[in-house]
Amino acid sequence: MTKVQVNKEHYNFSKYVSVDRWNSYYYQLTEAMASGNKRILLIGVGDGIVSDLLTKFGCNVTTFDFDKELNPDIVGSVTDIDKILKSKYDVILCCQVLEHIPFDIFAETIKRICDCVNDGGRFILSLPDHYLRWNLRINIPKIPEANIQMLSPRLFQCSWDIDRDGNGEHYWEIGAKGSSKKLVKNILKKYFKIEKEYLPDGNMYHIFFVLRKK
Repeated sequence: MTKVQVNKEHYNFSKYVSVDRWNSYYYQLTEAMASGNKRILLIGVGDGIVSDLLTKFGCNVTTFDFDKELNPDIVGSVTDIDKILKSKYDVILCCQVLEHIPFDIFAETIKRICDCVNDGGRFILSLPDHYLRWNLRINIPKIPEANIQMLSPRLFQCSWDIDRDGNGEHYWEIGAKGSSKKLVKNILKKYFKIEKEYLPDGNMYHIFFVLRKK
């Protein structure tokens, strides 16, 4: 089902790691380590920075990816993850991955991931947010900084934003036609309690969900 959409060179540091993406890494690390659990499954190797830093800070990280060129610990498709893993995990971290599979198998994939989380364990998920967004930061000496986030739906969906066949990498994004935030959250709520949901300061394109298995 899953196909390689980019080659290994796509993750070249100077081209791939923007300030916004580095900001997203900070929140991935923070949420994973805040769980207090040391045994973590990371779905999606990417450039390897998140797994390297989690390991540096004392976590026992297992990496999972369908692209063997990225040298994951376990090779396989997330759409079959429950059939591949031999054990369950306290924390599963999956950021900017599931938009790379068709939305019509998103719900089933969430169920399969849930089956791989220990009872009471956490699933940390981030997805791209399709909304138009503005971030207004006001910094006045001796006054607490104000940070105002504003979102609005797009009036139309641009063909260069999402290609439904995956050739543009993303099959879907939250807020795009057919994949509303309400629909995505209803799917997540079938299997998890949503403990946190937020757009991180500095990268409002990535929406984070911190989920606990019911």
